[in-house]
Amino acid sequence: MNLVTAAVLTVASPYDHIELPPFPSIFTALTSQLSHLAGEHSQHTYQKIPVVGIGGCPGVGKTTLTNLLAQKLKSEGVSFVIVRFDDWTNPEDQRENGYFNLEGVHAFFAAFSEGQQFIEKPVVNEFTGEYSRETLDLRNVDLILFEGLLALSAKEPTMNYSRYCDESVFIEADETDISKWKRERPTNVQRTDEEFEAHMKGVLDYHHENIEPFKANAHWIIQKDSNHGYRLFFQL
Repeated sequence: MNLVTAAVLTVASPYDHIELPPFPSIFTALTSQLSHLAGEHSQHTYQKIPVVGIGGCPGVGKTTLTNLLAQKLKSEGVSFVIVRFDDWTNPEDQRENGYFNLEGVHAFFAAFSEGQQFIEKPVVNEFTGEYSRETLDLRNVDLILFEGLLALSAKEPTMNYSRYCDESVFIEADETDISKWKRERPTNVQRTDEEFEAHMKGVLDYHHENIEPFKANAHWIIQKDSNHGYRLFFQL
């Protein structure tokens, strides 16, 4: 079992080998706020570690965004860990009750809320299909980046994860671009054009029902254009 300690940029992500683009200067206001939250916790370690939820449609670029923010925070000496919602994907032979282990995510945050400093969680590599376990060491952590399609969901009862988040970021893009990026994305699943279109319809239907409505609750909105340029907005 892996023991993952603070200030780790890569936490068992299948995209860790992908080279990140330069850090967009437009994110400075956001990373300054995240650094402030972490700094406040480092001065008051008896308080709960702040959690930053990063949500958006599958394929929009949440993992890249999270790793960009993490890279900047690491350079500033912020102690953090990344928690990825996708690690609670159920194995194919256990999906009769759903694609994700929704209760498992709640169990993780329940342990976190109780002040546990060592929390075991699953790890999934979607390219290899490998499932493993890791233990997060939260003793010296000042910030948690919680990334995933349902990270900002407030849908009761089992899909309300926004309640765990102290700061929230929603990333969005044109659905045509998302579909294009999903098609270009490396994957071990081979689909015909018809299968891919059916897959994307399911993805976008799920997005419209369970993800997009909770953009309204985000503190920060990031709009991504077809050339992977970003615009950042603060939402009161």
